[in-house]
Amino acid sequence: MASAKSLRKSGQVWLTYAALILLGILVGHAFPSGSVAPSAVSGTVSQVTPGATTGETTFWLAEKGKKPAQYQLTGSTSWQNQMGPDWKTNSMPSCLTSTAVRTASAAAGGKTANAATQKPITIGVVTVQPSVGAKLVHLVFWVKCEG
Repeated sequence: MASAKSLRKSGQVWLTYAALILLGILVGHAFPSGSVAPSAVSGTVSQVTPGATTGETTFWLAEKGKKPAQYQLTGSTSWQNQMGPDWKTNSMPSCLTSTAVRTASAAAGGKTANAATQKPITIGVVTVQPSVGAKLVHLVFWVKCEG
């Protein structure tokens, strides 16, 4: 028969295990893992501003029936042409660097807003709130040129 001392010792061990498990659960909820999946947004590009020194291109994308929203594209964003199966990362998406976009951009002082630049695209975007008081940033992770 087990003595009272050994039962008390066994109870303390189990209580310690339970406390450690509870502590692990609490810490796990306090520090959640951050995983994000981009949402697909389709629309037409109406304005493009190439980033001269930062390497970031800003463009305006209008979803059907909505006002245009501003998006930010870095030079390493993956992109794909409508016809091509391959994804590229070493250049700017062709639908954002066509001759019409560059010509209209130079004529408009770095911004375009004409019918020739309205290219249909689909983008994978994550919206980020950088800090208190700062505006939302729409980061683009992939671009598929549709036209």
